Amino acid sequence: MGSSPRPRAPGAGGRPSGRWLPWVAAAVAAVVGLVLTVVATTATVQRIDDATRTAAEQSAAATAESLTTALWPMEAFNQAVRAYVVADPPRPGDAEASAFMSRLFERWRGFRSAALAPGNTVSTIVPLEGNESVIGLRYPDVPAQWTDIARAIDGRISVFSGPFDLVQGGQGLAYRTPIFLSDGSYWGLVSSVIDVERLLGSDVAGGPGHAVIRDLDRGDRLIVGDDSVDPDAAVYAPVDAFGRHWEVGVAAASPDRSPAAVVALVGVLVTAVVAALVFLLASSRLRSHRLLLLLEGVTAQAPGMLFQYREIHDGPPVVDFASPGLAPLVGDVGTGPEAYATLLHLIHPDDLPRLVDAQRRAVEEERPWTESFRLLLPDGRIRWMRTSARPEREPNGDVVWSGWSGDVTEEMTEQDSLRLSASLFAATRDGVVVLDADGRVADVNAGLTSMTGYTPDDVVGRPFEDYLRGAMAEESIGQFWSQLDRRGYWRGEITGRDRDRRIRTSTASATAVRDESGRISHYLIVLDDINIARDDGVTGLPGARTLDDEVRAAMAAADESGGRVALVIVALDQFRQVNESFGHRIGDAVLRAVGQRLRAVVPSAGVVVRLRGDEFAVLVPAVDDVSVVDRTAHACLNAVAEPIEIDRLVIRVSARAGVSVYPDDPGGPTELAAQANQAMRSAKAGDVSRVVSFSPRMFEEARARTQLVEDLIRALRDPASGGPSGEFSLVLQPVVDLLTGEVHKAEALIRWDHPRRGRVRPDEFIPVAEETGLITDLGDRVFAAAVRAATALRAVDPGFRVGFNLSPVELREGSDRHARRVQTLASSALPGDALVAEITEGALLPQNPTVAANLDRYRSAGVHFAIDDFGTGYSSLAYLRDLDVSYLKIDRTFVDRMQPEGSDLALVRAIIAMAHTMHIEVIAEGVETEPQERLLAEAACDFAQGFGIARPMPIEELLTWLGSRGDRGAGPAVTVP
Repeated sequence: MGSSPRPRAPGAGGRPSGRWLPWVAAAVAAVVGLVLTVVATTATVQRIDDATRTAAEQSAAATAESLTTALWPMEAFNQAVRAYVVADPPRPGDAEASAFMSRLFERWRGFRSAALAPGNTVSTIVPLEGNESVIGLRYPDVPAQWTDIARAIDGRISVFSGPFDLVQGGQGLAYRTPIFLSDGSYWGLVSSVIDVERLLGSDVAGGPGHAVIRDLDRGDRLIVGDDSVDPDAAVYAPVDAFGRHWEVGVAAASPDRSPAAVVALVGVLVTAVVAALVFLLASSRLRSHRLLLLLEGVTAQAPGMLFQYREIHDGPPVVDFASPGLAPLVGDVGTGPEAYATLLHLIHPDDLPRLVDAQRRAVEEERPWTESFRLLLPDGRIRWMRTSARPEREPNGDVVWSGWSGDVTEEMTEQDSLRLSASLFAATRDGVVVLDADGRVADVNAGLTSMTGYTPDDVVGRPFEDYLRGAMAEESIGQFWSQLDRRGYWRGEITGRDRDRRIRTSTASATAVRDESGRISHYLIVLDDINIARDDGVTGLPGARTLDDEVRAAMAAADESGGRVALVIVALDQFRQVNESFGHRIGDAVLRAVGQRLRAVVPSAGVVVRLRGDEFAVLVPAVDDVSVVDRTAHACLNAVAEPIEIDRLVIRVSARAGVSVYPDDPGGPTELAAQANQAMRSAKAGDVSRVVSFSPRMFEEARARTQLVEDLIRALRDPASGGPSGEFSLVLQPVVDLLTGEVHKAEALIRWDHPRRGRVRPDEFIPVAEETGLITDLGDRVFAAAVRAATALRAVDPGFRVGFNLSPVELREGSDRHARRVQTLASSALPGDALVAEITEGALLPQNPTVAANLDRYRSAGVHFAIDDFGTGYSSLAYLRDLDVSYLKIDRTFVDRMQPEGSDLALVRAIIAMAHTMHIEVIAEGVETEPQERLLAEAACDFAQGFGIARPMPIEELLTWLGSRGDRGAGPAVTVP
């Protein structure tokens, strides 16, 4: 065995007794480990609990938003039905009343049912199917509902009632509105009902109905909810509806704390192992003969080799102890100087200098030493070893090393694989591709999937060149492989096609990975997507900056194959009204829905790009039959026209499309885009959704439009443009009182008499003025002329009012322009109520502070408001209340379609009745015939205007016309100031 070390006396050198040292060291290590375990476990539990509560808060907020969205239409529905009843009280079971409610019910989705109850007895309910048993229900006989209903009748207010069981299952919440006739008598109730359990369950992660609603105004009283939810432990979000203080509460899911248990278990196990190692290392200080004998017996079966050896300051190193765990590799090394020399001889010569240097530094710094190295065995095999040891300097200068050494060849091989995987997934935001030695894809990471759409199932086993071909030149591909194989490294730009056939350009770094023999075993490619900034952040589609690359690649392919390339530009109609009426969140959701629909109908090789605002581009490469392009364009328009449901709102938009085909329409990518864009503009010039293909005459039309813009600018710069000698003039169309036949109102309209073209139609130059922003300058002239006209008309009729149009573009202007207009009104000494500002529904933007501030300027000056083209947009009753509207102008499309007993006439009556309940007067536009005028008068419409009454005319003619009619206050013509 060789010589054994001399045992030292316990406690020598003033140190703790050798017998207790291992136990003290192990105890300290255990205490530290347990403390760290408790800290880590507590932090993990806190993170889990925080994440669970955050999820509940998000769920509550989403549910509250859905509930708010569902509640507001109940108010609109009830008020419309109330107005209908007040205008002409129906008899119980009246079929026309049922049909009217059914039409409204179809428009406002999300309701479970709606009922009409004259005398508090249900006579009409929609839908009738499944609710037949409700007909004849007397509310006073249902105490659970009658209490709230009686409160509504006594206070003449709308109230919520519920929850109550619905006939078809579920829990209902009803909004009750009492109806009082014009003589003040009580008629009955209208109720709209939602299935609140289904509504709440749709957005709650915990399952259907797993939420509660409480009313803070009534002492936190629960309105409806799941009995399993503890109201005191729920997470709440506010509901913004009708000024009521409600909250939606969601039960937070039970947190899954199993990860914390794993952390605790691992911590305890690691603590135990560390304490044991500390005990062994401390015990190595007791080098008694008895201890060595004990170690030999205990470690005989242990994996690896436990050892102790001494570096003697004046002699060769001596092995004091070595367990037989490595005997199969190195044999029985024994002890003594010979054993040390045998082990040293087996260390790979390339690793020996590193080990010697690491040992030296460990001694100098008095710290443990751990290193991995290779053994070169006599038979030529190489095995990886790992050694961990602790040095202890003796008083005589010797250094005693105690430690362990084991075979870790399999671990090191596995670590090589793990290092490869770590490199693969290290940069999660970048795309990583691993190729085998033949250039085939071995694996890809999630970043690559996010970037290109390709999953491992799509690409593993395929040549990487399949991704590059068709987008990157063949000579560039050859240079990539040549440099990578020769230098082992390549950096530059790689251009390929993603799964949607879109061109993606990435900065890339590629590395050749070699095995132990020096041969290339893998290629590692890291791609940094530079297209991210070029993609559209709203829809996720490629942005406008990518279109040129896509078109160039498609044209090059078409030149080689002899095929065609089609570019279709799709522009949405009514999107501005959607965006302005519902806000940008809903508008963005509409754009995302449109983008998804376009991708669904475009051929697989096609590319959909969002250009700007409400415009998309569809590139269809490799076209053999031009009819495919026409079918694709019409499929795009049909897909867009389908109703889009967002947050229980049903949005409808249409679209126009312009088409250009290469090489039929010659030119490069820029010309192709310009041609398609011009065709789209021609499509927008029509009245219906349509597809227009490019033709050279369109550029002539574009030049004519450009000339029109230049002429408009020139005319507006003329100081006299708004006066008698200028090109612009003001005409006024009378508005007749349908009850008295008198005229005390008129709408001011702009006319443009071009010096060469003659009169230019308003529908030709007004849209151009809005698109170019010139409408603001034009509006200044209209306002000034309206003030002059109102001043002249008030001289003969003190109650006369003149309406002028306010474009949404004008309202989005800064406040200075509107402040100047209000100052012009004040300087004229004309009272503000002599003017009526006519705005479209799309201009009602309470969420736009600039628009709200500008409207407030006119309101503060006394100017009245009229909503123009009512019924064609998306306005809310709340907007009408907030704006304090004086008039609603029913759009001419409703008037054109009116027929006795027809549905359009019923809607017109409902609008009139609804407006009257809000103390708003109604003006019907586009009245052409006496029958139309008679039907409107019978429907209690207040005013009408149209060619059937009088055409627009200059003020001098209007004054003469008024005098000829004998209207109160009308007299001879006066000079217009």
